Amino acid sequence: MNAIKLYRIMRFLYLHKIPFLPKLIQLLIFLIYNSKVTGDSVIGKGTYFVCKGISTVLIPGTVIGDNCVLGLRFSTVRQFPYKNVPIIGNNVWIGPNVIVAGPVIIEDDVIIVSGSYVTKSVPRGAIVSGNPAKIVGWRKNLEYEINVNPKYKDGVMPFLIERSSENISDFKSDIDNSSKIIDIISECLEIPKGSLSGNERIEDIAEWDSLKNMMIIGRLEKEYNISIPTTDLMNLVSIQAFIDEIKKLCISLDNKAESNYLMNELNSFNIDNSYFSPLLMDIVHQAKSNPNKIAIIAKKEQVSYAELILNVRKTASYMSKLGLKAKDKIILSGQKDIEFIYIYLASHLLGVVNVIVDSNSNKKRLEYIETVVSPKVCFGYISEKITSIPMDDLRIYNYEPYKFCDLDVSSDDVSEILFTTGTTGVPKGVCLTYKNIYGSATNINKYIKNEEKDVEIVALPICHSFGLGRVRCNLLKGATMILINGFTNVAQFFEDIEKNKVTGFGIVPAAWSYLIKMSGEKISQYASQIRYIEIGSAAMPLETKKQILRMFPNTRICMHYGSTEASRSCFIEFHDIKHLDSIGKPVTDDVDIKIFDKEGNEVLDGEKGEICIKGNMVMPYYLDRIHTADSFYGDYFRSGDYGYKSKDGYFYLLGREKEMINVGGKKVSPYEVEDIVCSLGVGDCVCVPAVDPDGLLGEVVKCYVLKDSTNLTFKQIADRLQDKLEPYKRPVFYEWIDEIPKTSSGKKQRINLK
Repeated sequence: MNAIKLYRIMRFLYLHKIPFLPKLIQLLIFLIYNSKVTGDSVIGKGTYFVCKGISTVLIPGTVIGDNCVLGLRFSTVRQFPYKNVPIIGNNVWIGPNVIVAGPVIIEDDVIIVSGSYVTKSVPRGAIVSGNPAKIVGWRKNLEYEINVNPKYKDGVMPFLIERSSENISDFKSDIDNSSKIIDIISECLEIPKGSLSGNERIEDIAEWDSLKNMMIIGRLEKEYNISIPTTDLMNLVSIQAFIDEIKKLCISLDNKAESNYLMNELNSFNIDNSYFSPLLMDIVHQAKSNPNKIAIIAKKEQVSYAELILNVRKTASYMSKLGLKAKDKIILSGQKDIEFIYIYLASHLLGVVNVIVDSNSNKKRLEYIETVVSPKVCFGYISEKITSIPMDDLRIYNYEPYKFCDLDVSSDDVSEILFTTGTTGVPKGVCLTYKNIYGSATNINKYIKNEEKDVEIVALPICHSFGLGRVRCNLLKGATMILINGFTNVAQFFEDIEKNKVTGFGIVPAAWSYLIKMSGEKISQYASQIRYIEIGSAAMPLETKKQILRMFPNTRICMHYGSTEASRSCFIEFHDIKHLDSIGKPVTDDVDIKIFDKEGNEVLDGEKGEICIKGNMVMPYYLDRIHTADSFYGDYFRSGDYGYKSKDGYFYLLGREKEMINVGGKKVSPYEVEDIVCSLGVGDCVCVPAVDPDGLLGEVVKCYVLKDSTNLTFKQIADRLQDKLEPYKRPVFYEWIDEIPKTSSGKKQRINLK
């Protein structure tokens, strides 16, 4: 009898909710084996306790995979203040006196040496040892086989035995080993190993004749499963040239094998048109149409569409091994890593909800998000309470590609949650469905006219709606995108544009100002190759719009209006000069925009009110439903923005409803005043309400001017506004400010100055 057999009886009774008996067997295990194992722990098939399970202690809820070997006195514990239990994968070999402390994750094929204390997650195939445990090696062609050691039941750990490998990466490392080829040559020439350096000329080696040459070729063909053209090798003059030729043939064969493997996996992966994620479905179709097209370039690494889909499937297998299932939530840090794309799309394959965050946000914001979301795992973001996996620790390449299976998920279910910047209060969790994000991407591509041949540089942060939207748009069209970390390194930005023949990019007004400040109008040198520019996330002065239009006369320059809740609702194309001061018209016929009064009634053209939006990209609700009720007039999302619609169908933004300045009952748009002040030669400014000192108007306009951004005095600014603004719109107060508070996307935080 082994404790594992008693556990399985106890587990059966526990799962069938049989009262009393599971506790009785738990007590029996303790009395017989001095072990603590509970019915709510999960131990997979084929897993065995060495020494009958004596002194094994598993905290309740511990998860252990299939075919593991657990040594004498193995224990799992929790690390304070974490609540999560350890998760141990399949085929894990654990020596005696090992402690694993949750919430770590031990991936498949790990070896934990006796006496180790494991406090951090262990990647697949690692060998760890020590207290605290550290990686000391990698398990390659090793596996354990219980049956080769008949004494295992008496307490002897199973042997580790060699196994053959069919892994392509093992083959690559083998052909990179020149010494092995030299040893084969030495054996065939019947000379001692080590007597050849590889630099010798073949004609200087007396033993090397045509017969020996044929023997060498035969051995190498058998060793590497290649066909070597004898006539070509006869003409080589040195051993090194001989080695180089063999490697070239092996690499060519290897590349062909890898290409065949990619194509076979891609062709065998079928998603029908009813799949709940139309975004992923279309990306798979793009991959099948053009598998060798480069999808992503990041940090000198590039991935084709075929490789992208394969790695997404492997990531899905990895995530599934972590216990993630449909409708679970994960926190995903919006980092410019290819791994971000893999996890993001793998979630679409599994039906897992992505909660995307900026890991550089303040601690209070991140803790709030973590609390309201209750994620199962954090990727790229290190939590103090939740199981966390850095992007660098995402080792997916040894995992089998995930096989498609039916899930209880529909396109109307939530795909991702993005949190608002919280400019007017606590950040709200915006719940977007699979249908929403697909609708948004198709709307944008239709308006901007993105094409498969496009190459886009994505410098925007992908933890926000704008940057993440650009990622979706490119993949949806089968285009190529280059991920870079922002616009800070201007030289690198220009180098990537030139080297990769970039045809488009997205940018926020603040980044455009930085680009011009650091490099003048150098960007205009690439005007002939840039097909499109998308601008958004914050207001842009009219003069700046005209500057961009002058620099890119033949480029499609599109500025969007929208929010996380209703992404890219409106667009204005800068060549529509007559309406350049507007936010444009609805992006497609699938989007409808109306102006409502405070009672939710539509107003006439020209009358001011709240901009309200209905469309395929509008979120259904906030994570905290209490915010949802007041956010809609029927099917129309209330943007909180104040504006009007002209008689020719264009929409004009006056400002946030909460930021409008009420001067004697007349609404003043801070955007309008700021735009005109900046046109006078002021670098930047921000306008907010101030109390009327005379007590007549209630509020008046106060203007904060960015210090050192202009040579004008406050009096000169006021004088020049006389013929540009109505009296009630002119600022009454002026003040210098060292820095204008803004969000990471460039939106002015006026509420911080009130």
